[in-house]
Amino acid sequence: MKKFLALAAVAAFVTAASAVDGTVVSYDISGAESWDGLSDSSNMVLVIDTAAMLGLPSGTATEFHGIGWDVTIATNDGSWLSEARMYFDDNIAPDLSGLFLTPGVNDSVPGTGTYTSGGVVDLSDNGIPDIVLPDGMLRLEFYEGFDDLPDDIDANYLQGSSLQFDLVPEPASLMLLGLGAVALLRRR
Repeated sequence: MKKFLALAAVAAFVTAASAVDGTVVSYDISGAESWDGLSDSSNMVLVIDTAAMLGLPSGTATEFHGIGWDVTIATNDGSWLSEARMYFDDNIAPDLSGLFLTPGVNDSVPGTGTYTSGGVVDLSDNGIPDIVLPDGMLRLEFYEGFDDLPDDIDANYLQGSSLQFDLVPEPASLMLLGLGAVALLRRR
């Protein structure tokens, strides 16, 4: 059974600051669960409306420029902390070319661990292309690198766990919004 949640995201984010490229918003992932291997139907999937996060109309194209994290992960029944992972992509055609994140990458032990990026990591500074979100929707899948407990929860993201996204309107969307504003001014 797929845990697929379509969220408006408006109540789940807080605008944190402006970034060089765009706006950094924080998204609470407390309570998220990591179940099985990538693309398994048991995994929790969130669909986040990044356009709404930027105050744009839902469906407006955006770009995902960077990621930050402050998470606490607790594993179950011997699952390792390094096995809890996240996959980010667009929601129209997720094709495994998005961003893969392993917050506890060096902790090949079970238990509880807290991990932070220490700020937003720019994707392009790390040789990763920005993720274009044609409809402004970011798809986030929580999964396991190794599935210790098939069809059961391997890891939980505890209270206070959050992600930070560096987002901007996609350039063509900015131009269309600007043309719309010009059209409104001309009507007056």
